[in-house]
Amino acid sequence: MIFDEIDAICKQRGSNQSGTGVYDSVVNQLLTMIDGVDSLNNILVIGMTNRRDMLDEAILRPGRFDV
Repeated sequence: MIFDEIDAICKQRGSNQSGTGVYDSVVNQLLTMIDGVDSLNNILVIGMTNRRDMLDEAILRPGRFDV
């Protein structure tokens, strides 16, 4: 799976000014899915971004995405 411009969907939680929490829910769900990929065979997850500073810290935790 390739996520081009992953910063568009994995912004730092709490940074959305609309107050709906939609972005936070997307980040939480993606993190849950990434954590479950290890149990699947032959799945590689790639996230690409020019704005690493905008990514939620949890997405960069060791074992999720290696930089």
